[in-house]
Amino acid sequence: MKNLFLDDLIKDWAWRVNDGCPDPKNRDHLGILEATLRDLKYNEEFILEYLQQLREDGEHDTEALDDKEKEKAEKMGLVWKGKGYGKEKDDFITHKNDSGKLVAVDSDGESEEETNSQTLSAKDGDYERKDFDSEKTNKPDGETNTDSSKDSNTQPKIEISGIDKTILKGNPSETAEFNKELDTSPTGDVDFANKNKTNSIPPPYKLPESIANNPKFPKRYAKALERMMNTQANKETSNWKYFSDLPGGAGRISAQAGELMTMVGSAMTDEEFEEFMTSLEQHERLQIENNPKLKKEGTRIITKSWITATRKSRKAILDRVKKQYGEGVEIAGSSWDAEGEVEAMGLSDYKKNKGFSTDMYLKIRKPNGEEVLDEISLKKDKNINFINSGLGDMVNDWDPELLGTLTDPKEYSKNERSRLVSAAKAILTPKAQAELESQINSTESGKGSRSKSKAILKAIKKEAEDGNKAAIKYLKDDDIAHRKMQEDVIEQFNTNPKVREGLIKNIKEEFPLKAVSEGEETMAIGDMSLDKETMKQIFGTSDFDTLKENLSVKKSDDGEPYLVYKIKGEEPVRVANIVIRQDGRGYGGGSIKFEMRLHPDLAKELDIATKEVYK
Repeated sequence: MKNLFLDDLIKDWAWRVNDGCPDPKNRDHLGILEATLRDLKYNEEFILEYLQQLREDGEHDTEALDDKEKEKAEKMGLVWKGKGYGKEKDDFITHKNDSGKLVAVDSDGESEEETNSQTLSAKDGDYERKDFDSEKTNKPDGETNTDSSKDSNTQPKIEISGIDKTILKGNPSETAEFNKELDTSPTGDVDFANKNKTNSIPPPYKLPESIANNPKFPKRYAKALERMMNTQANKETSNWKYFSDLPGGAGRISAQAGELMTMVGSAMTDEEFEEFMTSLEQHERLQIENNPKLKKEGTRIITKSWITATRKSRKAILDRVKKQYGEGVEIAGSSWDAEGEVEAMGLSDYKKNKGFSTDMYLKIRKPNGEEVLDEISLKKDKNINFINSGLGDMVNDWDPELLGTLTDPKEYSKNERSRLVSAAKAILTPKAQAELESQINSTESGKGSRSKSKAILKAIKKEAEDGNKAAIKYLKDDDIAHRKMQEDVIEQFNTNPKVREGLIKNIKEEFPLKAVSEGEETMAIGDMSLDKETMKQIFGTSDFDTLKENLSVKKSDDGEPYLVYKIKGEEPVRVANIVIRQDGRGYGGGSIKFEMRLHPDLAKELDIATKEVYK
């Protein structure tokens, strides 16, 4: 049974991961696994324990590298990633330890001979890499390139922070990848119609023909958007797999629809886009008229709010593109964040060279004929969590010396349950204690569960509601203990170098300030653009090293922590609200959440900067 469980789970998990290779060391992949377990109806206690076990069960490097090889790894920026070595920000390995020697491996982990081939085919063999001029000229922002003329097939060599962003010339529309159907089965349309009978929304929506046949984005997404528009939002329809048997995105299906609408819309002319949006808006009104029960926002996948968000995001993207690349710039193609599509756009080795947190890509043809890849991270609006983690990272990864201290979530949980048992014995009536004997004994022995501890707390809260002063005092003391834990964490953020570095690393991984500052990608947040120019406008710099040195954690007047950017002589900019809260407050839930939410002040500054930079 265990093997069957694992087989089914891994198959489902792999399906939801973009590259089909789930990695328990990848934070995003673990988030997808968490959603998978919930979809499979596992209880919350099991999910938390299973995910924690995965985090703790990582493989270790059993044979140390030679000293020279260690030095080589450091110079290359390689770190141990469980099964081999790779760049810290990447979710794949590039080298392995072979008898103490650092050996390069391919994307499948197999050893490879280092070559300098001048010919490289993208997926489907539609592009061929041309010879590049070896002579480079230094450019700002870590980018290097060679001269290229408008009429030449020679592409500039583009490298950003050691990542090869050079793309091959050509039209993505001519590739097999861009012409794939949405279903691998020839009866896909019939199969979907039968499957979707109970979830369909009449009358059926059909994209305008001119939009559906637009060659600048993978044609399968036209049909995908039709299916999403015609489908109710519920648990059954909540992931990409419901709409296609080809691998797709992860996360909420409405957010995926929003990404697709923005991606395809960015490749359209203004006239085409207006026709596209108008058709969606008119049909959305028709759906509500014919199905009043589906008026509520969360009952349909594509709603007015997502259509509006698409309009805003496209405008932010195109305003920035025109200013960045100049008048006469052409969008030659657009794609979702999928390996085959991005390589069909001309990028070699997607796994090594893809964007940090990119949701969509544009192939840009500059006025001089050069072609570059524009990488964009999408957010619906300013109401975003850009870090959603747990304090377990702080003690397990950032500074293991904190294990067993009061800032250790497990230690806090243990102490909390101990206080809970003592309170139950002192406060509850003999009758109540007898009724909860099993729960109290299990919790006291350390073998209890969240549900058992929660039952004890519920009984104490009932006593407090009835006026029991001891119960009221206990709850106040528990609140004080919780606030003390929060203050201890804030102190660690500001005074512990290891924790501070871990926090900065987390920000880099989850909120792509570093990728934006280096010009690797931009963020479209509603109708606002976070890019190098707007960063300079807000912070006075786009240099991430300068930025991170001036970040600190402060507390508001009401005691809530926030992340602030402050340099001498300038007004501070509040970057994010920090939320530190226990999952299972008061009854020993082992998970303490650590979240960062875009601060309204930064959203306001970004709005002003976007309008200023892009007029």
